[in-house]
Amino acid sequence: MIRSLIAFAVLSIPVMLCCTVSGEEAGADSPPSNPFEGCWQRADDAGFMLKIERDRFVISTRGRLQAGRILRAETGGLLVRFEGIRMLLRLEIGEDGRLKADLMHPIKRGKLEWKTYAKIDPAPPELDLKPLELGKSGELAAERTEEIKSSLERRMKEDQAVRKDQKRMPDMAKTDRENTAWLRKIGAEVGWIDTARFGPAAASAAFLIVQHSGDLPFMLAALPEIGKDLRASKGDPQAYALLYDRVRIFLGEKQRYGSQVGMNEKGKHAVLPLEDGAKVDEFRKELGLQPLREYLDSVEKMTGREVEISSEE
Repeated sequence: MIRSLIAFAVLSIPVMLCCTVSGEEAGADSPPSNPFEGCWQRADDAGFMLKIERDRFVISTRGRLQAGRILRAETGGLLVRFEGIRMLLRLEIGEDGRLKADLMHPIKRGKLEWKTYAKIDPAPPELDLKPLELGKSGELAAERTEEIKSSLERRMKEDQAVRKDQKRMPDMAKTDRENTAWLRKIGAEVGWIDTARFGPAAASAAFLIVQHSGDLPFMLAALPEIGKDLRASKGDPQAYALLYDRVRIFLGEKQRYGSQVGMNEKGKHAVLPLEDGAKVDEFRKELGLQPLREYLDSVEKMTGREVEISSEE
């Protein structure tokens, strides 16, 4: 999965309609139907499942959900947007009714690696893309609050350590999994880590963990909670923008604030597709953020790599 570059940095805050397609994109390119719709399970590994809908597909990889946007039908499959990049999802249904699928990455081209899937009905709950259910927010004993804050501080330091120390990069995935599992458990117990109860440092640490989690249902649950903090003038506008954009990219949609940078179809570092390139600075200004070009200048200075602002045709 592409990991976007981030930098840490009220007015109108858009509401994320979880798992829906934005109106401006549900146009002529959206196929009315396709013969591949339905739920499929990989024949050689039941931990891999695929749900294809009219204009979206959802992948479950051993319980981890990812989603992509179906743009239009192409010869041999579907043109999709996945992880911010347009790709060809090669699909073929055999005489036995089984589906053969292969996601063709535009940069990592190579031989087809067909995987065979058998159709399953009804759709299993593992493919139900919805926000994680959080516990109710309420008053906590001071001792428990301090325990959580202390754990968050330690986990945030570890999150940053594995990213800043080149020798520790191999530990990143393990650290993210452990932090995510811990925060999900805490979220079920006490609700989201908000600024009012836990303070800005703890709220920032919780944001970092969910931002790096790759856990789409968890991200969908955290986003409106971070928005509540922002509307109460207690949250971090840049944290909200970063998570909002990442959720959009992970849903196969276009980002609003331009915070997510990755590799484009040409293999260049670029801002991943924008909802409205002409209005991106207006959107950023509404949150009190610097213009996009200034943000990208800081990314370039940090990484030493030029970042393009390219448009999707």
